[in-house]
Amino acid sequence: MTKAKLLTGHTGYDVVEQGTLYLPFEIPAGTFEEIDKSRLSNYKNRNKAIYDKVAEINDPGNKYAIIYSYGTTGIGYNAIEAEKRLPEGEIPNDWKYLFDSEYLSKFSDCGISFLDEPEQVFGNLLYYLGKDPNSTNPDDYKEAAQYLIKNVRPYLTYFDSNRYENDLASGDLCLVMGYSGDVMRSYGMSKASHANTQIRYALPKSGASVFFDALMIPKGAKNIDAAYDFLNYTMNPKVAATNSNFIYQPNAVDGSLPYMIDIFKDTNVNPTPEMIAKMYVIELWQPKLQDYINRLWFSVKFGIDVH
Repeated sequence: MTKAKLLTGHTGYDVVEQGTLYLPFEIPAGTFEEIDKSRLSNYKNRNKAIYDKVAEINDPGNKYAIIYSYGTTGIGYNAIEAEKRLPEGEIPNDWKYLFDSEYLSKFSDCGISFLDEPEQVFGNLLYYLGKDPNSTNPDDYKEAAQYLIKNVRPYLTYFDSNRYENDLASGDLCLVMGYSGDVMRSYGMSKASHANTQIRYALPKSGASVFFDALMIPKGAKNIDAAYDFLNYTMNPKVAATNSNFIYQPNAVDGSLPYMIDIFKDTNVNPTPEMIAKMYVIELWQPKLQDYINRLWFSVKFGIDVH
């Protein structure tokens, strides 16, 4: 569904699913119905740490969004290859393994990929450099672009937000900046195909970015009762667990963990409330800054010097 169709208020849908990144622009435009929480008997099952994090930037007061699933951006790696390249017992669990050429050079021969997502790459790099991951200063992004071109790009196999899932599973990559759900799907594929890989996911110990997939009722929805029934259904712990087990991403429903597969026992994949509270949310840029950063991103991807 296009954003334009949502903004018209005539989508033909009663519930829509999307990332919460765009909510700060869509909510003021009157795109969604405010949630009447008294109609959701399962709302009591919400994971408060996650809803509090969503309320910081994306949905103040938790008025419009029911969180369907969430994930983090971190480091996916092949443990077999990591053991060959790092001292005994060391794992790539910090941003330095993706942004420091000393570490990138150790992995470049077995394949490294970054997301083709300037928001994530610039945001996480700024955080690594000790700056605001949601900086509005164009000079910060120019500095970040120059840093990537000089220190990171020479060691990368490619930028892509889809291909890395299969390539990590098959062994064609050994180190990636990736979404937790994608890396866990790589893990699942590698196990199913008996590939000679051991896929792992690590949350950067210095801090990580978190994102949310949410369900909203669009303005003008015709079947409101059915919409609320569906939203309430998704907040049932067993239902939420079934969804998580299928998409390899954790959910925002307390009580669901006993019904979830073993990968969610790992706090890298399914962070604790204390870990979530310390995470940062990447924000969408204003249009003028977005245009400038898009040009910088083109330079980063194709290795064109930024002056």
